[in-house]
Amino acid sequence: MSKPSVAIIGGGAAGIMCACHLDTDLYDVHLYEKTSRLGRKLLVAGEGGFNLTYHEAAEHMVDRYHPSTFAAPYIRNFDSKALRRWLAGLGIETYVGTSKKVFPVKGIKPYMVVQKLIDHLQERSVQVHTNHQWKGWHSEGLLFGNEAGNVTVHADIVILAMGGGSWAKTGSDGSWTALLKENGIAVSPLVPSNCRWLVRWHPEFVRLAAGKPLKNIAVIIGNERISGEALITADGIEGGAIYAHAANIRAAINLNGEASLQLDLKPSLSEESIAKRLTRRKKSIKHCLVNELKISAEAFRLIRYHVTKDVYNDPHQLSREVKAHVVTTKKSCDIDSAISTAGGVQLSELDSNGALSSMPNYYVIGEMLDWDTRTGGYLLQLCFSMGVQLAEVLNRKQKSSL
Repeated sequence: MSKPSVAIIGGGAAGIMCACHLDTDLYDVHLYEKTSRLGRKLLVAGEGGFNLTYHEAAEHMVDRYHPSTFAAPYIRNFDSKALRRWLAGLGIETYVGTSKKVFPVKGIKPYMVVQKLIDHLQERSVQVHTNHQWKGWHSEGLLFGNEAGNVTVHADIVILAMGGGSWAKTGSDGSWTALLKENGIAVSPLVPSNCRWLVRWHPEFVRLAAGKPLKNIAVIIGNERISGEALITADGIEGGAIYAHAANIRAAINLNGEASLQLDLKPSLSEESIAKRLTRRKKSIKHCLVNELKISAEAFRLIRYHVTKDVYNDPHQLSREVKAHVVTTKKSCDIDSAISTAGGVQLSELDSNGALSSMPNYYVIGEMLDWDTRTGGYLLQLCFSMGVQLAEVLNRKQKSSL
């Protein structure tokens, strides 16, 4: 009796992880990737430091996701500790860095991590097909285009793991949305997430501060306050504390046409204490803010170039600016410049095992689904967790049928 065949479409984090955990004694596993190499988006993500996950308890981690109720079962089943143990078994040791971020130990480069994963797939007899772009369906099965033309593939189980719509150069271009919509699957529009939000800065501020971070700040939108840092760019603002607010920023823009971000540039001091120091200062305002209150040069420039002289010279108004400087944005960068996207296959389309209710034996995992979180380890962790859990579900299902 032949083994059921599984076609995983998409060679990113979710697809690779699912292929690594499917039991190849039970299934004939094939992994299809449209580009020439698996894990290309992983390699791009690793250019600034390969943040694989976060050292955080599952019960705390689930709150980083929207909706958290969707992410919770996956994270609880395969959390960051489980991921680190599994990677260690492949020879990929990790360590906990600043802000609880988890990275491969020194000397293990991103390409080495991806190669370890590819080697593991080969060891488990997973058949990898690169340069295979999914083009939809043919009367006899899945239709792929490759260097030789079109090829039709029959699969008993199909797992869609093609990613979102950012970083098209890695193969993640969201072109699958049209194919699924044509087949009656509800798909929310893909929108930028973990991205730069456009801001009109003072030209002199751009000259002095572009490319520099605002460290140890807090960003407030509505009632939500997130500590971290932001990065000033020539045309906007991004960074960890901004990425974490992506859903709030989009909601505000959809409601009001713009979003107002309040930047607390000195979280450790109250507005009243700052006002007192400014009132009693014996030297210049700049000296008081930078040398005595230890506000960064970039934070000082942000205020100096974006408030009126009257506000700058009034201790009470200036202290208010230090604690709640408002930055307004009306739109994000383009979708291909974003680190990730929100939107995708609506969660209502799935059953409890991640299968499409309207298409038996079709499953969707990873960034194709309509969930969102901040960048780096949180994104990868849920993609890894979804791949593992689906593999476990399918392994149990096949074992029970034997």
